Formats: sequence, C-alpha cells, structure tokens
Amino acid sequence: MAARLAGVGVVVTRPAGQAAPLAAALARDGAQVVLMPLIEVVARQDPALLDEVTAVERADVLVVTSTNGAQLLGRAMARAGVSVDAGTRVIAVGTATAAAMVDIGCPPDDVPARASGGAIVELLTHGPGLRGRTVVLARAHRARPEVPDGLRARGATVIEIALYDVAQCTPDPATLAQACA
Repeated sequence: MAARLAGVGVVVTRPAGQAAPLAAALARDGAQVVLMPLIEVVARQDPALLDEVTAVERADVLVVTSTNGAQLLGRAMARAGVSVDAGTRVIAVGTATAAAMVDIGCPPDDVPARASGGAIVELLTHGPGLRGRTVVLARAHRARPEVPDGLRARGATVIEIALYDVAQCTPDPATLAQACA
C-alpha cells in the first residue's frame, strides 16, 4: 500500500515541544515534513499563581481548556500543595486535554462531544445548573472570552487562572525557504 501523503509537503506550526507526534505521524504516511513553530507556550512565572491555584480546592466545577493548561495546572497545584476536592466536577475541553488531566491525577468527569469553549458552556448548562456555583477556569492569558462570559451569564461565579501565554515566533529564513519550496 502506497503512503497516502507521498511527496506532499506539510508544514507543522505547533510549538517546538509539541510538534513531534504530529510530524512523526505525517512522515509515516509519506509526507515531507517541515517543522516551523509559529507560537511558543510561555508558562506564567508570577509567584501569585500559587495563591490563585488554591481556588481549585473550593471549586464546584473545574474547567481546563487545553493540554498546556492541564500540564501547567498540575505543576502549579503540586508546588502549592493543593488538590481538587472529590466533589468537584472536572471538565476537559477535549480528549487530549482529558488525557493530560489523567496524567496529573485529576481525571475529568466530562468531555464535551465537540472540543470548543461553546461546547463546555453548553455541557455545563445541562444538569444541576450554575447559579451560585464556583467555576474555576484554568486557561491561557488573553484567551477568548466565550467560556467565562457564557458561564457568568448562566449565574456562575468564575475564577480564571491564567497559567500561560502564547507568544508568536518568527521562523528562521532557512526554515521559511524550505516550507515555501
């Protein structure tokens, strides 16, 4: 059986530390892969983060919106010496985030059918309701407002924990030339 992507050039723009699995899968399928990270995940170093992460102990619901967020939340919780209460409902945005949550010892109770912020809000709208409940939202700094706004509109008290930022990377000229070839 011929490789489906034989001779096809594919540029992988994921952050350097996260590109390998996708690049390997593409290469196994015959693609000519060029790694050209266009973003970098920058973990928050602010000492106040350890105080903020203690909010997970009083959350009714914990929402994690990315694998980066899950990994960084796990590290921050370990440094702060806190854990998620057994009664807290844990939501992961998608299957990769769910796997990362399992890795940090906090398996999710729910994963929406669609990996999106809107699907998280929709999932939490069904069930016991959000009025008067505290939702801790672990996410990127400057992330889109649809999740916290949607949860607040449904009566939740939302505590946002900004765990990281995303910085743009400028590709080096040689990699850019290779990608354009």
